[in-house]
Formats: sequence, structure tokens, C-alpha cells
Amino acid sequence: MNIWCLSLFCLLITTACAGGSPTSERTHGVLTSESGVLYEGELLNGLKDGHGVQTWPDGARFEGEFKKGVRTGPGLFIWPDGARFTGQFVQGKKEGKGIFSWPDGSTYEGEFKEGKKHGTGLFTSANKTVEVCYQLPKQLRQVWEEDRQIESQEIPPQLPTGTPSRSSLPTIPGEAKLTLSTTLFTKPAAAHIDQQPLPPLPASPDTWSEPTTGLTFVHIPSGCFNMGSTLGKEDEKPVHKVCLDDFWLGKFEVTQKQWYQIMGGSPPSSLTAEHPIGHITWNQIALFIDRLNQRAPQGYRLPSEAEWEYACRGGSQEQSYCGGENYADLAWFKENSDSSSHPVGEKKPNNFGLYDMTGNVWEWVADRYDPTYYQQAPEKNPPGASMGSTHVFRGGAWLSTPDQLRATARHHLSPDRGYGLLGFRLRRNGD
Repeated sequence: MNIWCLSLFCLLITTACAGGSPTSERTHGVLTSESGVLYEGELLNGLKDGHGVQTWPDGARFEGEFKKGVRTGPGLFIWPDGARFTGQFVQGKKEGKGIFSWPDGSTYEGEFKEGKKHGTGLFTSANKTVEVCYQLPKQLRQVWEEDRQIESQEIPPQLPTGTPSRSSLPTIPGEAKLTLSTTLFTKPAAAHIDQQPLPPLPASPDTWSEPTTGLTFVHIPSGCFNMGSTLGKEDEKPVHKVCLDDFWLGKFEVTQKQWYQIMGGSPPSSLTAEHPIGHITWNQIALFIDRLNQRAPQGYRLPSEAEWEYACRGGSQEQSYCGGENYADLAWFKENSDSSSHPVGEKKPNNFGLYDMTGNVWEWVADRYDPTYYQQAPEKNPPGASMGSTHVFRGGAWLSTPDQLRATARHHLSPDRGYGLLGFRLRRNGD
């Protein structure tokens, strides 16, 4: 056996005894690429693996976790002009919850998927707070808090795989109007509805339940109150006297179970039957009510704005929220919701025994939106504006800030558009 064969034989024996593979070597070191990208941190067999810092020649910087050479885990990415993202990365892309900050101080806090904003989030700038719901590939639905206009924002350029440049930095949109693309429910076959007459409503203040769906209604006594607020926005002024006849209002927001009992189909697997229905348009609710009213013609409708605010505030009581001043006891909102709606009825009710009028999901009402309607609204049973291309929703949702939860705050959206935080409760006709 010559010397070369002997050496090869010894190498094979040594490798076999060692288990047939080299041992993993974890070190701390520095890597520099030909393009000038510098990495300093943990290495595994020469690859970035563990905690490290990577910088680009133009000043971009990432500090966080790597796995097999790729950004994977929590980290902070800073662009050359100061824009930054803090959150989770998977295979180099933003994934899950995170915060994106623009150089001017504006922020987006919410969900990401495959490097893009996808799902619910909160956009905050110097003078606007926006609840948003992004859908891949590029459009979003949103409602401005400041001027309540529906606006558009392209999803900003995402985390670069190579060297970031100034041209890839996101910008803050101006006042561009939005043409929304909304995924509507697939129209299923209508559920069978009995034509049996409804039992009579009780004459005294009480609750009553619709026999098929279990929709429960609370009797709201007649009365007068001061509608609007001197502390709110211009469309909440002037404060004006409103007097209403008694009516019946849903004790809870309409649930997933109740919606699909009438519309057919079944709730998403991620929600329970008792979660409020969401992601619905005003027009879809009109179809739901039409099918429900096959049992009792004209038996149900959405409450008017005046009816909603009167019921929310417990009649003539001056309250900031629907049930008092402590919104944390009354509402699921941004600070306690864990970024999700909750089954109805888990928070405290208001003075009329109504649940979730503050928070959980926004509630569509019947009225068209007119920012000047309060200036000429009739005192007795105001029907709402006769003109207007959008409809009003009220009450705040699980992603709302306390200011958006106020009982008098008005918001509006086109009736053929909806987003994930929009639901409703019903008004029942009858004496």
C-alpha cells in the first residue's frame, strides 16, 4: 500500500469514528462582502446564525437574529434616512406583528405577511389616526379619524434583500381618494325561514328574543336628550335637543351564528359563533334584514343615528362612552383586545342593559352621512339626512383608540364597502 492510499484509509477510518460528519462550530466573527456589506456577530460553520449586526455601505443597518445566513427572528431594520421596522422576520421578510416608523414620526403598528402589511393595523401621523385593514397584494381599506375621508395608501416598499437605497423608502400619502377593492361574501342560498307569525312584544320594559335566531332586544323608553358634543369635531355640532318614541334595540351586536343562520354558510374557523359579525357592508346588512323580514314584514331595520346615540348614552345622561366614563370596563379596544374582536356580552352593559355599544366592532346605522345635518335636524324622531353617498357607523372597535370610542363620534363609509372591524345591531319595530 503506497503512502497516498494509507493516508486516505486513515482519513476514512477517522471520519467513520467521528460519526461521518464534521462537528458544528459556533464562533463570533466578522464577514465582509465584495459590495461592502459588513456583518459582525454569531456564526455557525461560517454562516450568520444567532444575534448579529449587519450594515450596508449607504448606512442601512439591521440588528437582530439570523438563522442559516438569513434574517429570522426578532430584529430592527433601519433605512438610511431613519425609517425603521421593529418586529419579527422569517426568511428575511417581515412576518407577524411589527411597527414601521417613517422619518417624520408617522407609524404603522399591526400585522405583516410575507414582507407586506396584511391584516389589521393602526396608522398614526401627526394629525390623523387611521384604522386600516390591508389585503395582499397592494390595496387597503381605511377610515381617517381626522376628516373621515376614505383615502388610499400604497403598501410601502418592503425590506430589501440586497442593499437598501433611498429610492426604496416609503412615503406618506397626501389626500388621494381611494377606490377600494372589497371582498364581499359569496352569496349563498338563503336559509329557510318559517312564515309563522311573531309572538307579540311585551307591553312593559323588558327583553324579547326572536325565536329562530335568538336575537335579543331591549325595550328603550321614550325620552329626550342633547345629541352631539361641543368637545367633538365639527360634524358633532351643534348640540341639539332630540326627542324619540320608545323602540326596541338589539341587546348584543349581531353574531356570526345569527348572520349565517339567515345568510347561509358557516363562520370562519378562527371565530366562535358568538363573535360579532364583521367585515360586512351596509348593503349586505340590507340583504340580511330583507331576508329576516320575510318572517315579519318591516319587522327589523338598522337604528337611526339619533336612536343609536340615545340608547348608547342611557337616555338623557351625559356620558363620554356607552355606559359611563370608564371605557376599559365597557369596551374591547386597542389596549386590551389583543388585536381581535371578542364574543359579545363579555364587558359591562350600559344603563339600558346593552352590551358592546362601545368597542368590539363598529356598528353601522341607518343614516346617510351629512356633516351639517345637526344644524337643521328636526327635534322629534329625526330620520337622518336624505342626501349623501356614504352611511354612518358608530361606537368604536377592537382596534380603536379611546377618542374613537366616544359616544358622539361620527364616522362614515360607502355602503358597498366594509372592512374587518365593521358590524351592526338591529332595531325591532313594534309597540
